[in-house]
Amino acid sequence: MATWEETSRYFAVLQLRDMYAVLAKHEAHVAKTSAARMALPPGSSRAKVTTANARWMRACEARDRHEAAIRKVREEDRSLP
Repeated sequence: MATWEETSRYFAVLQLRDMYAVLAKHEAHVAKTSAARMALPPGSSRAKVTTANARWMRACEARDRHEAAIRKVREEDRSLP
């Protein structure tokens, strides 16, 4: 039978695995919004540029928040991979 520490570490590793999977989705969304932003032709309206920039920034902020959450989990348990 597993000890409490082993069980706790196991679930922490599973949580990190899931968090990294979500982080990969955030990274893909950032890349997609960045490509859409760069694909705007010269002379695009201010509204289109502002909207593309806002979408890109929201995606970056979501990714950064998720990275911070991963760092927090890793700092709480230094033995995690």
